[in-house]
Amino acid sequence: MLIFLLFEFACGEYAWNHNIEGLTNGRPMIIAHRGASGIFPAHTRGSYEAAIEQGADVIECDLAVSKDRKFVCLHDEYLSSVTDVADRTEFADRKRLIGTKFDWFTVDFTLEELTSLKVKAISSRDQQYNFKYNVVSFAEYVEIAKSANRTIGIYPETKKPDWFETNMPNNCDMETAIVEVLDEMNYRNPTDPCFVQSFSWQSLKQLREITELPLIYLFKLTTIQPGFHPGNFSNFDWTIWEFWEELDKLNIYGVGPDKTLIVGKSADNHVSYVSNLIQAAHLHNIGVHPYTFKNDNLLFDYKFSAENEYDQFIELEVNGFFSDFPETLVRHLANRKCKEEENTGGSAVYTVFSLTVLSILLL
Repeated sequence: MLIFLLFEFACGEYAWNHNIEGLTNGRPMIIAHRGASGIFPAHTRGSYEAAIEQGADVIECDLAVSKDRKFVCLHDEYLSSVTDVADRTEFADRKRLIGTKFDWFTVDFTLEELTSLKVKAISSRDQQYNFKYNVVSFAEYVEIAKSANRTIGIYPETKKPDWFETNMPNNCDMETAIVEVLDEMNYRNPTDPCFVQSFSWQSLKQLREITELPLIYLFKLTTIQPGFHPGNFSNFDWTIWEFWEELDKLNIYGVGPDKTLIVGKSADNHVSYVSNLIQAAHLHNIGVHPYTFKNDNLLFDYKFSAENEYDQFIELEVNGFFSDFPETLVRHLANRKCKEEENTGGSAVYTVFSLTVLSILLL
C-alpha cells in the first residue's frame, strides 16, 4: 500500500517560495536523487516512476554521452558497476583502458546499444529489481517527467564534462548539446521546472552564456574552487565566503553542498558542528539543496530516524533535499503539518495547510 499525498504549507516567516512554474511552494523541495534510488536501481524507469508516485517534486539524473553524442542517465562514464555489459559477449572487445580505469565506456557505444543494457543496483541497495530495467536515455527521462499528471521538475547534471570533451572524437561540448536538447523540449526560461547542475564551475559559466535556466553549483570539501576554500569548516562563517560574489555574477539559482558542510560529522558518527551556510546563501537569494539524505547511515544523534535529520535541516530553512527515499520525506512533511495543525487548532497566523489525497492504494 502506498499513500501519496500532495500538500503545501508555510510555517513562520519562511515560506519556501521556489519561483518555479508548477512546483509547490510552502515547503522544502523534494528532489528524488536518481529517482527512488534507495529501493530501485538508480536512473531507471522504475526508479523515476516510483519517485513520482511517491510524491517527489523533481527527479534528478546524471548525464553521460554515447558514441553518437546522445545523452543517457548514468552516474559514471564506465558501465560495469551498474549494468550487465560484462555478460554481453558481443561487447567483450570494447573493454579498454582509459587512464587507470579498465572497463567499458559510454563513448564506445551508440545510444541504441546503451539503452539495450540492463541495470542493477549498487551492492549496498536492494537487489530484487536488478536487470529488470534498461538504461534510460535522456529523452525517455524527460518523457517520464512530462507524462506525469502534475508538474514534475527535471534536474540533469553535466557530469565530468572535461572527461567527455577529452575522450570523445572531435571533442564534446556537453553544455551546448544539453541546452539544445532542453530547448527542443521547451525548457529555456528561468522559471521553467528544469535545474541544470554541475560540480564544474567552468561548465556552469559556459551554461550561463547560453541559457537562462536555473543553475545549481554542486560542491563538497574537495571540489571548492581554488582560492575560495574556507579552511576549517567547523567554525567558518559562511557569510564572509568570497565565492558568493562569483555565484551572484552567474545569477546562480542555488547551491548543492554536501550536507556535512552544514551539519558536520565527527569521527565517532555524531554531529560535530552546525554551520550557517544556509543562512549565508539566503542573504544572496540563493537556495540550498544539500545531498544526499537516506534512511540509513544516519548520525547517532538522529536515533536511527531519518525524520530527525530532516527536521534539523528544515529548522535551518533548507530549500530542498536530495533524497534516495523520497517517500520517507513526503510522509514526514505531511505528518509535520498534521501535528502543527493539531497543536494550533488551525489558526496560526503563519500556517497555511492544504492536503489533497491523490491516490490511496497502490498494490
